[in-house]
Amino acid sequence: MKIKKRSGEFRGKNWCAAAREWDELKLESPKNTFYDNAIIVKEIIKGFFQGKYEISDFSDLVSQGVEDDYVTEKTGELRRHQLVRCLERYCKCEFRHPYIPSEQKELEIGDYLVSVKPDAIFDDGCSLEVVLYRAGKPTITQNGKKRDGSAAKCLELYFLLQYGRSLLKDGETKTVKASYYFLRKSTDRSSMTNAYWDPVYFGETGGNVVSIEDLYTGGKNTVTGLDAEYLKLLEEYTVGQECTEEDCEKCQWNASCHYVELPKRYELKTGSGKKGKIIPTDAQQKVIDFRRGVCRVNATAGSGKTECMTERGARMFEEGIKPSEVLFITFTDAGANEMKARIAKKCETRGLHVSGDDIQAMTFNTFAYRIVKDNFKDCGFTTKPMVVDDIRNSVIITQLLDENPVAGLDYLNYDVNSPNCLGALACAKKTFETIKETQDYDLDLLKDAASEKGFYRFVGSTGLSALLSLYEDYDKRLKEENLLQFADQEPLMLGFLDRHPDYLDELGYRHIIVDEFQDSNDTQLEIIRRLISTKCFKSLMVVGDDSQSIYGFRNTTPENILHFFEKIGKVGEDLYLTENRRSTPEILELANKINALNKDRVDKDMIPVRESGKKPVVRGFHDKKTEYRYISERIKDLIDSGYQPEDIAFIAFKKTELVALGAELTQAGIPWVMMSPLPYMENANVKAALSLAEAFYQPESDLLYFNYLVAKYHGDIFHKKSMTELRLEVDEMKKTFMSIDQLEIPYQRVLFHKFLDALKEEDEIYQAFLDLVYANEDLQSELEYIRNFSIYGKNAGKKMEQKYQGVVLTTAHSSKGLEWKAVFNSISGYDSASLHTSGPKHQKKVEEARRLLFVSMTRARDLLYITGQYVAYGPKDDRTYNQFLREVFEAEDIPYCPVDPNEGLKAQERKKRAAARRSSREAGSHEMTDAQKAEYNRQVKGASQLSIFDALNSYLEKQAAHD
Repeated sequence: MKIKKRSGEFRGKNWCAAAREWDELKLESPKNTFYDNAIIVKEIIKGFFQGKYEISDFSDLVSQGVEDDYVTEKTGELRRHQLVRCLERYCKCEFRHPYIPSEQKELEIGDYLVSVKPDAIFDDGCSLEVVLYRAGKPTITQNGKKRDGSAAKCLELYFLLQYGRSLLKDGETKTVKASYYFLRKSTDRSSMTNAYWDPVYFGETGGNVVSIEDLYTGGKNTVTGLDAEYLKLLEEYTVGQECTEEDCEKCQWNASCHYVELPKRYELKTGSGKKGKIIPTDAQQKVIDFRRGVCRVNATAGSGKTECMTERGARMFEEGIKPSEVLFITFTDAGANEMKARIAKKCETRGLHVSGDDIQAMTFNTFAYRIVKDNFKDCGFTTKPMVVDDIRNSVIITQLLDENPVAGLDYLNYDVNSPNCLGALACAKKTFETIKETQDYDLDLLKDAASEKGFYRFVGSTGLSALLSLYEDYDKRLKEENLLQFADQEPLMLGFLDRHPDYLDELGYRHIIVDEFQDSNDTQLEIIRRLISTKCFKSLMVVGDDSQSIYGFRNTTPENILHFFEKIGKVGEDLYLTENRRSTPEILELANKINALNKDRVDKDMIPVRESGKKPVVRGFHDKKTEYRYISERIKDLIDSGYQPEDIAFIAFKKTELVALGAELTQAGIPWVMMSPLPYMENANVKAALSLAEAFYQPESDLLYFNYLVAKYHGDIFHKKSMTELRLEVDEMKKTFMSIDQLEIPYQRVLFHKFLDALKEEDEIYQAFLDLVYANEDLQSELEYIRNFSIYGKNAGKKMEQKYQGVVLTTAHSSKGLEWKAVFNSISGYDSASLHTSGPKHQKKVEEARRLLFVSMTRARDLLYITGQYVAYGPKDDRTYNQFLREVFEAEDIPYCPVDPNEGLKAQERKKRAAARRSSREAGSHEMTDAQKAEYNRQVKGASQLSIFDALNSYLEKQAAHD
């Protein structure tokens, strides 16, 4: 269906609509399984009605027509079977014989010319139905409950309705209906146990048909109430606004419609460099001067622990200790790099020739990986191993699951990974990860672990047993390809050290400093034991804060820092850094109160150093929309009062909450940047690279080059290029790739890299993607990797490390170690049903959630806003209220009133909206005029209308009588 202004002009907002307007562009699309399958479905149904095919032919027709490019053979088999079942279910229940139109019509509707071609037309003499077939589940609904919209807002249905109206003869009055026939029900599951195709749509959930209808008389241009509603929509028409989310995702114009500009870098303002020398406190001086033995530094948030550690390192080098003799261990690469930079800077000011490369600062994983790489043959590899990324890991697991199908796993939804559906790939990944983490090869223990992690219900006992048997092959496959996972690094190193107990003596680390020790696990504690058992050992300092232990899901525990000396079997010294230089006393007072509610902790409070400031603002809300609107308005107030957006952060538990507030900020015109890991697949340059790689396989497809140019011209392609210029540039790229196989392979790779590198600029997400691609050994491997990335890379992402302009949106976990002048801390997502069970595990989860709240609160320097929705979960008659919000209210001596006083008014409003939806859905059955009634009665006198459902019942009754 195509639409354009009769004047030839386009005034819509979306560029996909603009591109459709310029017919001279004529871009050829690449092959698309989704689109091809939709065409096959339509052609089979039409052929069935025309007598070309029998129902018994459907299986062969689908097998011949569907692209066999599914990730596993079983997935393809199940998808084809599902398509056949959908076709059979409909055709067995359809007893009418439609007319199949061969050509499209161009209709004048409002100010537009619309080209319409339905798939089928049913005419029983009394009513006329115009139909479009859809292969999948309903993407719009009759009553509008889904976010994609309703029939009352769907212009495509209205255009079909006008097509049907155009078929009426002069003076002929009929009910004209326009319908989508979705071959799958919204309630269908993988098994598709419902054998009947359900034609009911009004008031039904999960029906297959979505329709609008009205009564018309041929030759009359009467505008009915239904027409008026849709013509009003048409006045505001923008192609693309009518697209559903699913349609948009698969649309050929997605790259141009949904181009997202890169955020702008934020240059930190630097001072004159004349800052006075920082004089350490007595407590800090003790940390800096420590040289022999073992000590635990209990350092609270904002106490300057990083400054102490880096100053200690610089002074040790100044005293003559070699950089190669000091090992700094932290838990993130960013933390290690920051430590190197700060120590190197301090050394420079002291006139020491120590660079960042000389400083041995790294994570536990990096330390282990270095030893494994340096001794790869002893560790079972033929070359230095690489850490396998998620894409290669998915390919290996898919090969195993394809070669060894596992009963009980969902191959139909193979790569789905959602709370309510876990495909075969995700089940295998989670099982293998659990085996690696726990090193449990006992089926019962594995069942317990899978149940605790919440995926046992998707894999079952049979599937888990099969995957346990398959794990050995998986581990062997990784080794054969010289690959290892992060979880392999430390165990492999410890295994090597068991065989070579004197190896650490050769490394010669005399002083070991471990930062963020509260995030350590038992394996890492064992590494520390090995390091302090060497002949050259002089000192060990572990620095951390049990109140900031928030990574229990990574098998870390605060027990290691709480019972440190007992666990390493050494007597040592405790040092304390409790003075907080970051936050105001009011913020610290609240954070201390929340932290004190935990029982399993070191008894220490943060001591404020700064002068008094404003009290934290605490607000509770009865719905998400009101909470986000409040936050957005307060952020705008701060910016209007002089705050820079970069000085403000919004912290929440889940990324979905960040996305929701981002939408609210966008509406308010407030710039924002997401600090949590961003999906590669949402990056415009990554999308362009995927398209360009596909051009090696489908060089005839113009759209692949168009997608690349969208990114090259930063989404503004139609302003920067005329249609003629754009067509020429597409043709030039097409010419290059159509003949690229005539070039030597190395030069093909150089040319490919030249195109890819042209998009780099300052895009760190894209640069990280290129690093993954360029790590492959040759062009063929790169192209294969990119193709696999397009299949398995939906959840792959990277956290942006640079500073960007805008309000920072981050999860509580990602906020650790950072600070902002003003923090909006939403705790709506902190509470959940899993925290309201019984037993010691429950208490540990509650205390970790409370520590996470403590971390997020202490990110604020000057202003802290704590917001949350009162209801954590549960139905209206059995609600569970957010326990952490209540604790904050009580800590601030604020009355806590979680019951919504306006619940009655809201219920009335919901009823009004429901009534409005019913009215909208019944718009096609409005009151007829007397003249219309008389004409209608005359034409239908003595006639009867047989619905599909009636026909089915009649057929079944006849069959029963015959039997």
